[in-house]
Amino acid sequence: MSALIAWRTADISTGTLEALLASGRLGDIDSLEIRQSLAIWPTQVGNAQEDENLARDFAEYVVAPGLLGQGILYVAYRARPILGRLDEEFESDIETTVTATPELLGLATARMIHSRMASGSIRELQDRIRHILVLVETELHGDSN
Repeated sequence: MSALIAWRTADISTGTLEALLASGRLGDIDSLEIRQSLAIWPTQVGNAQEDENLARDFAEYVVAPGLLGQGILYVAYRARPILGRLDEEFESDIETTVTATPELLGLATARMIHSRMASGSIRELQDRIRHILVLVETELHGDSN
């Protein structure tokens, strides 16, 4: 239940690349493939961050109010480790039964889709940066295979 309202965003630093792009010195790199990969990297990062922001906003502004409307938001927050034991803090022994309503299943399904999109975008960034590193390594040291 707590996964429905959990979110996390990455903080991807691109300062060095942005400085290179702003300097106009990207053309100093001989490899066309490396230049192209570096030139589109900021757009790829932006796309991944958009996916993460969409997932975060959906959790905050759609899922949480939806759970509140069904009277079960407390159950979701109660299970979050970062919040400790809400029952003890509120001196509450309220037991809430969660019923798999069509609305709840819809929220959970949409949340899962947004979460998978965001994590897929980050995995794509990881794959792309690995590819760029291979290109740079090959350019610096030649193909050793």
